[in-house]
Amino acid sequence: MKNFLIAFVFFAGAVTFMNINSAPAQYDTEEKGREDADAPVEVKNKLCPVTLAKITTGDKFTYTYEGKTYRFSSREAIEEFKKDPKKYLEVWEKKENSYKINILYD
Repeated sequence: MKNFLIAFVFFAGAVTFMNINSAPAQYDTEEKGREDADAPVEVKNKLCPVTLAKITTGDKFTYTYEGKTYRFSSREAIEEFKKDPKKYLEVWEKKENSYKINILYD
């Protein structure tokens, strides 16, 4: 019985921790505690705004647009994005929100 209680407390704590740290469909762009308010905010996007491909940890391509730094899958994607950023961000935002929600429920 004692082992059961210990396991239950551990499990309840883990579930609470996971729920506190998850926020569906939100971007990590809050400015809390930032020393330099003029510095670009890192969006930490999961999908490339141009190709809509999943960003991997090895992808180091970034571009700052209107004070926000986005990650891309390639240099070519950045060049394409520069041609019409608003067009790509409009489509990307819908896909990114859907992707983040699906990750939480997978």
